[in-house]
Amino acid sequence: MNLPTHHSSLKLKQFVIAAPHGNRKMLGDIRYLPDGQAKPVVVFVHGFKGFKDWGGWDLMMDEIALAGFVVMKANLSHNGTTPEAPLDFADLEAFGHNNYSIELDDVGAWLDALETGTTGIDAQEIDLQRLGIIGHSRGGAIVVLKAAEDPRIKAIVAWAPVADLSKRYSQETIDHWEKEGVHYIPNSRTGQQMPMYFQLIEDFRNNRERLDVPARVKGLTQPLLVVHGDADPTVPPQDGIQLKEWHPQGSVLLIAGGDHVFGMRHPRKTDELPPEAMQVASETAPWLADCL
Repeated sequence: MNLPTHHSSLKLKQFVIAAPHGNRKMLGDIRYLPDGQAKPVVVFVHGFKGFKDWGGWDLMMDEIALAGFVVMKANLSHNGTTPEAPLDFADLEAFGHNNYSIELDDVGAWLDALETGTTGIDAQEIDLQRLGIIGHSRGGAIVVLKAAEDPRIKAIVAWAPVADLSKRYSQETIDHWEKEGVHYIPNSRTGQQMPMYFQLIEDFRNNRERLDVPARVKGLTQPLLVVHGDADPTVPPQDGIQLKEWHPQGSVLLIAGGDHVFGMRHPRKTDELPPEAMQVASETAPWLADCL
């Protein structure tokens, strides 16, 4: 299991909400300083082969909550985990049926849950008119796309983001994928071969306008902060720089020596964040405070 929240001053609540697709449930948590004051909200979206309790995400969310935010994160419905096994890829069939449209709809359901009080937070602690969103890796692309279609989102932060979903797979890979119906990717940590059914590509083709990150980011009215490690071996820093360049008021922060997960590992061995991850959290929080 993940190590517990290391700041005892924070209130931490878990909740389960219904997913829009596949009759599934999504496990989430929300943390905040219970001071009776209405606080701005930050929602965190994990990336591909990710989950809400991976590595040091809890610790980073603690830092942001301590800066005066209500922070919510949840597992996307088809990320392969379940509410009963939130740290394991226990449902690879669900993982195989995931796609970008499902993830966008999932995030919409999270925002709905905040509005309806499903998360269990006391109403006086939260100000939903000041709502920001953070996404990591593929989640960085998802939050840009979601902000383009949901005016509830007032500020966007993309950590190590993918800049263009249309360029994630080569044509050779797509051709073989279509022929076989499934594309397997290895999980080096667990040793699992994780299936991705061709419906992901079909979903992208059928929803090109909704899923066009370059076009959507150019039309954003909300402020955008991009944070990228300059030594990211998974998503090149140029992706983050490009995303910022497409946004008329975008900002970019390059983390010196930062890899794709800012020095964190899973499972984590300590309740101390690596310097790179701490820098990301400490720079993100005041930027969001200025915007919200």
